[in-house]
Amino acid sequence: MTTVARIFRRRRAGRRLRAAGRLGLALPLVLGMSGLACAAGRWHGLIEGETGTPGGWVQVRENGIQGTQLHMGRIANRWHTLRLGAWRDFGDVNSVHMSLSVSTIRGGTDLAAPVLFNGTTIAPGRLETITYYRDFFALRGAYWRRLVDFGRGGGLWSSVGLAYTGLNFRLNGPIAPTSVGHETKEDFIAQELPVPTLGVHLRYPLGRRVRLMADATAGRLPRVYSLRHEGGAVTVDQTQWREQLGLSGRLSGSWRLRVYWFDRYYRQNEQSREDGNRIKLHSHGYGIGLTADF
Repeated sequence: MTTVARIFRRRRAGRRLRAAGRLGLALPLVLGMSGLACAAGRWHGLIEGETGTPGGWVQVRENGIQGTQLHMGRIANRWHTLRLGAWRDFGDVNSVHMSLSVSTIRGGTDLAAPVLFNGTTIAPGRLETITYYRDFFALRGAYWRRLVDFGRGGGLWSSVGLAYTGLNFRLNGPIAPTSVGHETKEDFIAQELPVPTLGVHLRYPLGRRVRLMADATAGRLPRVYSLRHEGGAVTVDQTQWREQLGLSGRLSGSWRLRVYWFDRYYRQNEQSREDGNRIKLHSHGYGIGLTADF
């Protein structure tokens, strides 16, 4: 076997190992949730839309070229999210929840001086953030258990679950003629791993048709090997939290309308000999949604 063939075989084996590792981390939750969802109970559906103001920053190093820390307040001013979810009750106190969110981050600024991003020199001129819905998604699954029953559908729940975020952060701007690199995006999804989460959830009846809603969920993944090599082994650590407070009111039959204020935070830090990529995203704003019982 030639040396080239051996190299390609090792690379294929490495990709299989990384994929198997990621699947192995997520598989216990998926199988557990599938089993719980088969239990007798009632299905509920959810659709939500959110609009918020982004904060935080992004900084991407490529080899020895240290990236500029780009602040969201300058390069982005709009964050919109669409969320689809479902949950199923089983027994009197337990339920399983699943959701898929897609988000877009947009905005721009006029650069007076060059900036560095992923080894690329972006020349003075218009710099835009163009992270579309296809570039930013989040999958969440959690098991809820009711701790306190307030009656009329109200209660206090705790939750445990996993969250997986896929982010390809994209910029668009004029590339300097002397630039070493020519890529203006960073695929943070390449090193993403499922993050364990814990949460607490309150539904308190304020009358026959209205409930107070309050949710807080946090997740943390300490620095671990990401199952990927890029100029050496890549390590990653992640932190995230979600909070929201609002009201839910019954419209008619099985339909409920919810309006709420939210606060979101997401941080990822990946490091290797070749790369040093860090992003911190923070958003707060308002959301509206509909739920239905089936």
